[in-house]
Amino acid sequence: LFDTRSIQKYVFSCSKLKTNIGASFIVDSIFKEGIESVLTLLGYKLPTKQQIAEHTKGIIMESDDSLDAEIAYEGGGKALLLLRPTVDWELKAKDIIYTWSKVLLIKAPGLKTGAAIGEIDVSEKAFAQSYQQLITKLKQYQNSIIPQVDLPSSGLTLDCDISGKVADTVDPKTNRYISKEVKAKIDAYSIAYDNIRNRYKEILGDEYDFASDLEDLGYKSGESYISIVHVDGNNMGSKFAQCNTLEEYRELSAKVASIIDDGFRKLLSKLIVDVKAGKYNNCLSLKKVSGRKILPIRPIIIGGDDVTFICPGRLGLTFAKEFIENIGSYTLLTDELAAKLIAKYGKANKQMTCCAGVAIVPAKYPFFRAYKLTEQLCSVAKKSSRGDDASWLDFAILHGEVYPTVGQLRANQYRGVEGKLHFGPYRVAEDTTDKRTTGALWQVYRLLDTELPSNKLKGLRDVLTQDLHTQMCHLELNNKLKEVIKILDAKIEIPKAKDLWEYIKDKDLEETGAKYTRFIDAIEIIEFMPESKKE
Repeated sequence: LFDTRSIQKYVFSCSKLKTNIGASFIVDSIFKEGIESVLTLLGYKLPTKQQIAEHTKGIIMESDDSLDAEIAYEGGGKALLLLRPTVDWELKAKDIIYTWSKVLLIKAPGLKTGAAIGEIDVSEKAFAQSYQQLITKLKQYQNSIIPQVDLPSSGLTLDCDISGKVADTVDPKTNRYISKEVKAKIDAYSIAYDNIRNRYKEILGDEYDFASDLEDLGYKSGESYISIVHVDGNNMGSKFAQCNTLEEYRELSAKVASIIDDGFRKLLSKLIVDVKAGKYNNCLSLKKVSGRKILPIRPIIIGGDDVTFICPGRLGLTFAKEFIENIGSYTLLTDELAAKLIAKYGKANKQMTCCAGVAIVPAKYPFFRAYKLTEQLCSVAKKSSRGDDASWLDFAILHGEVYPTVGQLRANQYRGVEGKLHFGPYRVAEDTTDKRTTGALWQVYRLLDTELPSNKLKGLRDVLTQDLHTQMCHLELNNKLKEVIKILDAKIEIPKAKDLWEYIKDKDLEETGAKYTRFIDAIEIIEFMPESKKE
C-alpha cells in the first residue's frame, strides 16, 4: 500500500503558481505512471489496457496466470499494488518500494511518501478487515518514520528564492540558481498545463484558457485580492470503511472522482456563459494571453474528494457555494452502503456532501500560509457537518495580517465587547429561515448592500464591536437599519432599540449565553461579491 505524505505542503510550499501546478501534477503521476514504470523496469508483467477495460470488476490476475502484479486501486493519495503470492513475495515487495523511492528522489525531490506491505484477502468476507490492517500499519509507519528526501549538508550556502531550500541547480530559462525540487516542479508544469487543457478542452475550446500566473487571474487594479478555496468530502473514511470488497471500494472511488469532476465542469461551463454575457465586466479585468481569454479561476488540485482552486477575491465565496451545490445534486451512496452507515452511526446522507474553506487574502500574501488557513476553515466547517453530514463552508478575510490559526484570527479580529462577531460556518442551502445558511447570509448582505450607504455600513460595523449602550443608541437613531430588519423578518416588532438588538444578536445553540452577530460577516463580504452595488 503506497501513500503520499504532506501533499499540501509539497504543492503549496512555493509562492509561484507554476510550481504549485507542477507539484500537483507530480503528486498525481507518481502512482499509476510511476509504479507502472518501476514494475516494467524490474521485469514484471502487468495487465494491458485492453485487459483493464474488459475487467472492470474483479482481479485480473485471477483470470490470467501470466501476470505478476496489478495495481488494484489508485486514488485519494494512495495506491494498492497486488503481487502474486510467491514464496519470496515479501522480498519482491521491498525491492519495488526501494526502487520506486529511489526514482522519486530524482524525479520528485522533496516529496515524502510511505509504504506498507502485508497479506491481504480480497474475498468479500475478509477484504475490509485485512485492508484496514494494512492502513493501520501504514499509519504506524507515518508516526514513527520521518523520510529524508532532501540532501543535507551539501556545502552550498545559497538559498533558492522560491522554496527557501538549497539552490543546487540552475534554471536554464532564467539562468538563476534554484533548488532541485523547484526545478522538478517547473519542468512538470508544461505537462500539467497540457493535461488540464485536454481534460476540459470541450469546455475551453480555443477561446479560453487558465492562468499561469496570479497576475493573470483578472482581479482589478487596486483590488489585488485572491481567494483560495479548499473543498473536502465529508466522512469519506467512514463511507469507504463500509465497502466489503475491493470491487465496492473501486466503484465508490470512481463515483467520487466522477462527481467531483462533473461538479467542476458545471462550474466552468457556467463561468464561461457568464463571462460571455458580460456579468463580470464591472468587477473584473479579464486578460488575454496568446489570443485566449484567461478565465478567473485556476484549478490546482482536483483528485478524489479533494479540490483546491484559486480565483479573484470577489469570486471565492460565490464559486465555493456553486461548486458545493453542483456536487450536492449527485447521489453518492447506494441503498446498501447507506443502510450500513445508518446501522453503525444512526444516520446517512446518500448525496455527495463536502465542506469548504475560503481564504480571501492579498495576492502577495504567503501562499502556503493562506492555504493552511483554508484547511483550518474547512476543518471548522466539518465540525458543523458532523451532526447532519450536510455541506458547510467557512471563510476568513485577511488584509495582510498573519495569524497561525483561525482561532487566533477570530480572537483578535472578531470579538467585540458584547460577543463574537463571526457567525459562521454556514450550511450551504437557500433556506433563509435558518440564519446559519448561505441563503440567509446572502439575503442579509444584499439588503445591506442595497439599502445602506458605505458610510452607514462602516458605522454599523464599528458600533457592533462596542458596548451595549453605544449599540442601542446607534440603532435607535438608525431608521434605515430598522427598515432592513423589517424586511428580514416582517413579524418582528421594533419600537425599542433593545428589541432590535435582540434580533441582531443571536443566541448560539452550543454555548449557552454566547452572543453572535451575522451582520459583521454580511458587511465584510459585500466588497467581495461580484454583483455588489458598491465599488
